[in-house]
Amino acid sequence: MTRTEDRLLSLIRGEPPGFAWALAFCAASLALGVLVRVAFVGLDAGLGMSITYVPAFIAATLYAGRRWGWATLAAAMVLGVLWPSAFARSGPMLPLQVMYLISGVITVWFSGELRAALVRLEETRRHEAEIRRALDEAEARLRLAQEAGGVGVWDWNLETGETHWSSAVHRNLGLDPAEPPGVEAMMRMIHPDDQERMRDMGRQARNGAFEPVEYRVVRSDGSVRWLLSRGEVLEEQSGARRAIGVNIDVTERRRAEAELRESELRFRTLADSVPILMWVSHPDGRREFVNQTYVDFLGAGYEAALSFDWRQRLHP
Repeated sequence: MTRTEDRLLSLIRGEPPGFAWALAFCAASLALGVLVRVAFVGLDAGLGMSITYVPAFIAATLYAGRRWGWATLAAAMVLGVLWPSAFARSGPMLPLQVMYLISGVITVWFSGELRAALVRLEETRRHEAEIRRALDEAEARLRLAQEAGGVGVWDWNLETGETHWSSAVHRNLGLDPAEPPGVEAMMRMIHPDDQERMRDMGRQARNGAFEPVEYRVVRSDGSVRWLLSRGEVLEEQSGARRAIGVNIDVTERRRAEAELRESELRFRTLADSVPILMWVSHPDGRREFVNQTYVDFLGAGYEAALSFDWRQRLHP
């Protein structure tokens, strides 16, 4: 958008001004044209049809609309007929008036088309600004949700190696936000026992496959966090391939699973140590756990004990 277009858009309104404002503006524009001509050639030669009125036609049309451009042109024609200038009196009047009228009509018509185009341009700019604002708000909400949920978004160009990370990726890996994103920076933070698995993942991605993988990162403070990385390999129309996806901090889930396993182990150890038959059944009656005493009493393996039907052992 140029400065000229900005000035024109500041002059133009989508809705034409009221009658009083439009009349005052058109009269002032025409009066200014008269004053300019009078200032240069004098009063006797200054009145009448003049090229100095053309800016008034343009300004009136742009500001108030095409009908006010026609009105300003009509006023200039009346002025030229009632007070013909000395230049006009020196030759035939009618041809000059016709030529002046044709020039004025063309000027007003083109000015009206320009006004319509600029109004549409302003409406488009306003619409684009609303769309941009909505997109910015949506991106801000998405970014906030990602940050709150610990979801980092990454984009890896498999051809060039160029990588883009969201700020949550840096935070999940324990890296400084100013650290340039890349495979080397990520591998530096991965637990030594998981590095080979991550290299395998990179090789799979280059071959077009990408399986979800969970791995550990060791942060600068020594804390260990579990991350889940999942993504998809895309092939663009140009033939270039990129992998895009997310990494999610799943440390709390991992801890909960470990605590659950530990709790189940304690329960099994306790249940296996008591000298009575113990079992846990689903609501539909299927057993999901039996203790060692139960297995020993039945004299079968653990899996057989889970599915055994005691009605087979009942006295007739």
